[in-house]
This record gives sequence, C-alpha cells and structure tokens, in this order.
Amino acid sequence: MSHNSYQATGVLVLGKVTPVIEALFSDFALDANDPGGDMAYIHQCSDSHECQWDDLAERLKPLIVARGITPEGESAKDLLCTLAGAFDKAADASFTKIVDGIDFDNVAALEDLFDLAMLLDDGHGLKALNIEGCWSSSKPRLFEFGGSGRYRSRRLQLHSISSNVAQLGAQLDKALDSQDLGQAAQVVATRFSEMLQGVTDETLRIELQRRIGETLSADAQPA
Repeated sequence: MSHNSYQATGVLVLGKVTPVIEALFSDFALDANDPGGDMAYIHQCSDSHECQWDDLAERLKPLIVARGITPEGESAKDLLCTLAGAFDKAADASFTKIVDGIDFDNVAALEDLFDLAMLLDDGHGLKALNIEGCWSSSKPRLFEFGGSGRYRSRRLQLHSISSNVAQLGAQLDKALDSQDLGQAAQVVATRFSEMLQGVTDETLRIELQRRIGETLSADAQPA
C-alpha cells in the first residue's frame, strides 16, 4: 500500500503580519521573517500543516474579545461573522459569498483564508498569495506525481497543475497530426480563455482580451 501526500511552500505578500494574519495562517508554519521584506513564508502539507476550522475558531475568539465584542456563537462560521461585523463587512456580498461557499466540516482552504483576510484587514495590507506544491507517493506509480502553482490577489486568480501540460500536449498534437487547425486553435483558445477568466474585474478582462487579440494579429503580420 502506498502513502500519498501533498506539500507546498509559498509566501503571503503583505505589509506586515498582524493578529488577523496570525489567526488565519498560523497552522501553515507562518514565518514573518522568511524570506523577509514584504513576504511571509507558509507551508502546506497534507500530513501536518493544514488548518482545521475548530482550531481556527479558538484563535478567532481572542481577536473578537480584544475589540470588546461578545462572541456570537462558538463555531468558526459564527465567529467569522462576528469578526466581520467589527470590520463592517458582515453585510458585504463578498463576505457572504465566501462564507456560504465554505464547507466547515472540511479543512480550511488557503484560498478561502486569503479571501477572508483581504476583507478583514487590521493593517496587514495583504496583496497576494503565491505558492507552489507537489504530490508524491511512497511508490513510483504512474501519474501519482505532479506539481501545482497558485497565485491569488485582489485582481487575479491563477491555478495550474502539471497534468494540464500533458493533456494540452496530447490534445494539440492530435489536432496537428490530423492537420485539423480549427481544432488545434480551439484547444489553444480554450486554455487561453481559462487563464483569462482568472482576471476578476470584468472590465479589465474584456479590455485585456481585446489587447491580446490586437497583439496576436500584429505578430501574425508578415515582416
């Protein structure tokens, strides 16, 4: 029987580590001094460094009490809603969307914690999450290994895994081998569209798509 695991290391790009950042990310081996400057180290590991919502709830209580507020309930969801109220975010549509999309019976996803931190800014000035990881197995079985990269900011959400490259290569090569350039173009366009969807501002996304089209058209012109 093989043992599979996932590990990732990365950074939070921010102004400084504050109580909110410590509460949300301390289960990920948060280190404010590594690598330093405007970046703080984090480590995600399926065997150890993952965040349980019950543990997070225990760290949220002191933040709420420190603001002179009586916690409304004991669950992580209740405490997040109470803390959001202290930041005037309880009625914010973005906060509601985040909380409603969380499965509090599962481990806390880094992306959800990042989105919550962006709303609950106690002076940390969080700008981005940049992290790379890999899957590994105790036995060298086919397709048990791979890598991933995630980048998240206020305006951009990108995520890719190494198997995407293998799938893209197989699809594109098949289309080119049969000289079906229409299908080849569709394969490339689909992947391009997926990346473009990572731009969260619709106005910026539409304008960026237009600019890319212009750039590609100009590059295709004969010299």
